[in-house]
Amino acid sequence: MKGTKSAGIVVPTLQTGKYYWHVSSIDESGLEGKFSDVRILKIARKLQIEIVPDKPLFKKDGVRFASLFCKYTLKPLEVDTSIAKIMVAVDSENFYTYPQPISLDKDGTHTIKYKGIDALGNSGEIDKLVLVVDRIPPEIKIEFDKYVQRTSKCFIHPQTRFLLIASDNASGVNELLYRIDNKEWLKYSGAFSITQEGGHQIGFRASDNVGNQSEEKVIAVIV
Repeated sequence: MKGTKSAGIVVPTLQTGKYYWHVSSIDESGLEGKFSDVRILKIARKLQIEIVPDKPLFKKDGVRFASLFCKYTLKPLEVDTSIAKIMVAVDSENFYTYPQPISLDKDGTHTIKYKGIDALGNSGEIDKLVLVVDRIPPEIKIEFDKYVQRTSKCFIHPQTRFLLIASDNASGVNELLYRIDNKEWLKYSGAFSITQEGGHQIGFRASDNVGNQSEEKVIAVIV
């Protein structure tokens, strides 16, 4: 439109918060038009922080699982140098000044909330990490057929097949291992047999997806 001019305005640095503004125009003869509708301007400072676990988290079905021994370090992102201090809250705690890596000493679901504060006291947005601490190793058992139990001795056939079964109610089973007569550990991939005549020991154990490992169980058999 003829005679229309664009204009800009520079305002001092605004604090975080919500601002309302509207504009009007004045023509060359000094007549002022109506104000525009009110617009809302929201100023928010991210004050970006990252949380770094010292052990890998395992994600399953949208849920993050962590080891009981995992520690969590909070630090500003390299692109944000305006952070003067970091505030953190775990579960239902109030926010407190972050002093050192965080440990979670109970299994179950936890929420770590954190935010940055700049030198003027402005608070950034609250971020959070929700995870499940898993401290219980998998349950494991062994099943087999073609055997005879005589008091404390178990006699088996060379064609007896041993089946290992492991279960874990949290992060899930990661690896299932067995060994015969204290030899090297083997990754379990299916039922196995022992054909060499005589006495043998079968050891077996399992680990979950956050590193919890069951104690070795051992059974003795005689082929």
